[in-house]
Amino acid sequence: MSDASSALRFAIAAFTLIAIAQGENRAQEQGEKRCPVLQASFKATLAARVRARYQSDPAATVQLIDDSLVSGTCYHRLIFEVQSGQRVYALPLYLTPDLRFLTRDLTDIRADGLSAAEAAAPRPVGPREMAPATLSDGASAAAGPPEAPVTLVVFSDFQCAYCKRFAEWLKAETARFKTNQLRVVYRHFPLSSIHPWAQAAAEAAACAAVQSPAAFWKLHDSIFADQASINPGNVKDKLQDYAQSTTGLDLPAYEGCVETGQALEAVRKDQRLGASAQVRGTPTVFLNGKPLPVLQSAAQLHAAIEEALQAAKGAAIMNTQGAPEKSEKPRASSNSSPDGGAR
Repeated sequence: MSDASSALRFAIAAFTLIAIAQGENRAQEQGEKRCPVLQASFKATLAARVRARYQSDPAATVQLIDDSLVSGTCYHRLIFEVQSGQRVYALPLYLTPDLRFLTRDLTDIRADGLSAAEAAAPRPVGPREMAPATLSDGASAAAGPPEAPVTLVVFSDFQCAYCKRFAEWLKAETARFKTNQLRVVYRHFPLSSIHPWAQAAAEAAACAAVQSPAAFWKLHDSIFADQASINPGNVKDKLQDYAQSTTGLDLPAYEGCVETGQALEAVRKDQRLGASAQVRGTPTVFLNGKPLPVLQSAAQLHAAIEEALQAAKGAAIMNTQGAPEKSEKPRASSNSSPDGGAR
């Protein structure tokens, strides 16, 4: 077979694979478009039903603060904020695709690629434990030393209302721990199918991170603080305003990064990492590689960090005690130097 013929066959095969991949992507996008969108009136009805079903306090208020799709399905992952007296907490629930049933748990029973024994056991929908280094290495947005005993990694979305609340909790918590105890890593996971301006915000923040972590966290705080006033029509102007107020940011370099899409790959890299960790919604939080359940309060976040810190201290002690003992050096005598050498 001639080289030209081989090259032609290779090209045809490559184009075929590309066409198949594009077809699958279109099918997935069309599938997402077919998923029902929750209207404001229905969200209010859901909140009222949840309040009636789960709350005994007649003065309690319930608000739906986040709605995302479970990856590859039309199940809605809902986060309700419940305020009962002085207590404020998050209540996660799942809504079936027909918008009829609410459930606390969802289990994925797909058997693709599993052994017979694994296939027989249902797999919970949710993130999986991963090596801490896999989740944190190469991150462009982080605060705290890499050698900190506890590393918190959060996959977040700037348009997610619950992510805003979590960011407020986390900022307060980082101030309570010593700077060498906790490292925080931010990973971009914009849910563009339901949050139309989240991608633009993620890329803008990633452009700030190119210059410095401090610039990223300042922009991060500005976006979340003003989240309620941002919409697809004004997001570009809003992000520009936040950038202009970010001390130390090289504005022309930042603008060039945003306009040319230089940070797109950084965001996609975080999304691929999230997909490999089976991240389904935001915020998804890992402590030293272990995924946390949906946190309902700042107190729960503090307790989780404190527990991880104590576990890290215990592991360090065990490692020290388990190390082989070193043989003692001979004591110095009148005819030997302190290092054992003869005078």
